[in-house]
Amino acid sequence: MKIRYNYIFIPILVIIVALFVWLNMKNRESEDARLLVDRALLEFDQVSAIEIVSAETTIKLERQVISSEGLGSSLDWLITEPFHTGVSADSFDAFVQALTEAKSARDIVGLSPEQQSEYGLDEPAWRVTMMSESGTALFDLVVGIKTPDETSWYTAFGDRLTECYLIPIYSIEPMMIEPGEIRDTHAMVFNRDDMQFIQLSSVTAEIHLEREESGDWIMTYPESFGASPNRMDKLFHDIEELASVSFIEPGGEFAELSQLNVEVMMTAGDGSRYELSIRGENTDRDAVRGGFFATSSYQPTPFTVEDYIYDDLAIAPENFFKALLIDFPTDQIQTIVVRQPGTNLEIERTGEGMQAWSIVKPDGRVANSPADFENFLSAMFSIRPEAIIPPPEHPGDYGIDPAYWVKIEVAREPGQEGAEIYFGNQNDDGYYYATQDRISYFLVSERIVQQFMTSNNVLKGSTD
Repeated sequence: MKIRYNYIFIPILVIIVALFVWLNMKNRESEDARLLVDRALLEFDQVSAIEIVSAETTIKLERQVISSEGLGSSLDWLITEPFHTGVSADSFDAFVQALTEAKSARDIVGLSPEQQSEYGLDEPAWRVTMMSESGTALFDLVVGIKTPDETSWYTAFGDRLTECYLIPIYSIEPMMIEPGEIRDTHAMVFNRDDMQFIQLSSVTAEIHLEREESGDWIMTYPESFGASPNRMDKLFHDIEELASVSFIEPGGEFAELSQLNVEVMMTAGDGSRYELSIRGENTDRDAVRGGFFATSSYQPTPFTVEDYIYDDLAIAPENFFKALLIDFPTDQIQTIVVRQPGTNLEIERTGEGMQAWSIVKPDGRVANSPADFENFLSAMFSIRPEAIIPPPEHPGDYGIDPAYWVKIEVAREPGQEGAEIYFGNQNDDGYYYATQDRISYFLVSERIVQQFMTSNNVLKGSTD
């Protein structure tokens, strides 16, 4: 009897489990069938344009780069109406998510023209249309009025108003966006690696910067010297991260817009120009409106920005100077040579750490204490420019050409080109003339130079 019972029970159990799985699958299929995008048979990779129409305005979005699948990222899209600008990533993603997740809570079929009018579907308050590259409507959703209990909206597809869908308010309202909500708030959008020339003009100075083939930036006006990589990174970062606090509606008139305090003009390798202007200060000091008015080649209407950007851009040429004369870490240095009249000093690394050095020249010089090497390296890295000066009118004016007083060579490998610092004469104030490349020239304080020379002489075993 026990065996027969098992023969009967097991098939029944299998049937029950299969029925449960089948019912779950049917329920999921039914739920999925309620998705609006599925009912419209929408293929996102075919969408090239989106139009959002309300009683107040029309928003048009156009895809710029066809993604491999889906709607792509916000970087693939531009607003082309009511103005021409980029799309806010957060707002675009929220719009797409609301659209793809919207489901019908209940269907009403067989609507008469009177019912269509009653539900507001014949003259919809809001409509979203997605089109292919050829302009064919792939998805055309019209939204009428709210249901009497205000929990849902009456919606339908524009080409079949006889079938109505009740979509919950929380699903529809995230799609009802305004132009100001979906527009990108960045003041400028560009690829810094494409930039070849920058002109920065302010009440402080006018600065010209150019990128060399090596990728390094140099200042070409009003002085000529290598620009600090850190300062260039900060300049690009300041412009990339600058965002609008508020936008000025077209036709808005403010006296501050006629003023010009700072102007940034960047040119890419293909000749494209990017412009940003920081204009008059917002005297109302309304935090919602920002500290300064601004305009840019990226944004179609004026906007306001935070106060800090004025100080970050209205700077003097000296801010771009390559203050770190030796621009690689201590642990990468392999050899250091100090050349001067008389006996040169040459040291090389023998291991890890600040103290792992040996003296190659002068010949026969015994090893110094670790502290002597540490003091020497510390003094060398303390060499900083005090001020930028123009190139000499005559080669010998600064005592660097044709013959220098002291030259420091720092290399990662023996005989390999690295950082070089030349010292010449002292000026009337006691500062030493110096250069790295014989293009840009600067002054170094007497205290710093003498401190370095003292540590140099200790290693040489001399009192020169």
